[in-house]
Amino acid sequence: MTQTIETLRAVPGRVAVSDQGAYKQTLAKFPTGVAVVTALNRSGEPIGLTVNSFVSISLEPAIVSWSLRLKSSLYEHFVEAGSFVVNILAADQSELATQFATRSEDRFEGVCWSSGACGNPLLTGAVAIFECEEVSSLVVGDHIVFFGGVVGFSGADCELLVMHSGKVIGNKGNHKPAEEVSTKPAAAPELQAVRFVERGIGCSLIF
Repeated sequence: MTQTIETLRAVPGRVAVSDQGAYKQTLAKFPTGVAVVTALNRSGEPIGLTVNSFVSISLEPAIVSWSLRLKSSLYEHFVEAGSFVVNILAADQSELATQFATRSEDRFEGVCWSSGACGNPLLTGAVAIFECEEVSSLVVGDHIVFFGGVVGFSGADCELLVMHSGKVIGNKGNHKPAEEVSTKPAAAPELQAVRFVERGIGCSLIF
């Protein structure tokens, strides 16, 4: 269920269009992790893109969120998907972050992944993985925010890839994408299941 905030209350000193470049640079001073959100499109093909908007919203029930520009070429695909996976990248996966941030038609070329419970791609080597069923979405300004109920997760003890001041900070290490796409790599993560209870979410989100 997608809700839309049609009117935002006036904000004193609202950033003018001419100041957006400086505004983005200022926002970039806040370091964040880097994730690749993946799903399947209507044809069952894998889709994904790099984001740094992942946020944990609630622990009970387990809910996370991420946002996507309305003008993104993948907007319709994620709106229709109904589920998604948030793959938190490791410090040695900067090349993967770059690959999924491009406008390439096949961002999964040479990427090793396995199929999750909903069929969505789980990227091999990720620091953490959250499998989610979409419970709501909200259009705010020029972005749509997706809220997902976590149905499975896994984590690894390794360093995190970080984005700061518009740059990805990590190390190249020895991690390289596989030469061929694998739907069931040997190192597929064992996800811990979460018994997610929706509890009316999607109708009762208040902002």
